[in-house]
Amino acid sequence: LGYLTGDTREPERGDPKWSSWKSENSMVMAWLINFMEPSIGRTYLFLPTAKDVWEAVRETYSDLENSSQIFDLKTRLWNSKQGEKNVIEYYNEMRTLWQELDLCYEDDWECKNDNIKYHKRMETDRVFVFLAGLNRELDEVRGRILGRMPLPSLGEVFAEVRREEGRRRVMLKEKPPTVPETSALVSRNPGKFLNTQPRSGMKLAYPNTCGEKPF
Repeated sequence: LGYLTGDTREPERGDPKWSSWKSENSMVMAWLINFMEPSIGRTYLFLPTAKDVWEAVRETYSDLENSSQIFDLKTRLWNSKQGEKNVIEYYNEMRTLWQELDLCYEDDWECKNDNIKYHKRMETDRVFVFLAGLNRELDEVRGRILGRMPLPSLGEVFAEVRREEGRRRVMLKEKPPTVPETSALVSRNPGKFLNTQPRSGMKLAYPNTCGEKPF
């Protein structure tokens, strides 16, 4: 967040840390612009810092404290389900909604520690929402994550769920359902089981019980 708020200041060009700052600032800028519509993102490509991009977007498109928009975004998040999407698509969809929601607020914290605690709690809430929308076949990894103390970060949770989805996909491909033995016999020797009628001239014998004649 320091690159967005300006707290992570640009060092002097002769400073050994300048190259690292430049690289990280460019990465944050790319992250911001990649989540915009291409026609909008192009207008911010040549701004010098991530903070400049953030401020320009907020000034132009921000809807601070817009109750209708906040309600719409939160409702979409509460109702989000993985469904037919893979985990990456599901996570990116939710992350886009969270970013839009963040633009609706402007918090002014007097105490830095309160800010840290608030964002930690907010991230925990987002972990719960993300896990709640996963498909049932991922119940096992969801249970593992919820059983941990402390709860992993949102990024760590996403990474673990994605790995589990990949593992399940590979295992299901490597282990097709086992064919029952009787079915295998039928498929290998279909002729032995198809003709159930007696041959010409053959009589069928039935057990004689209680002195009754065969019928």
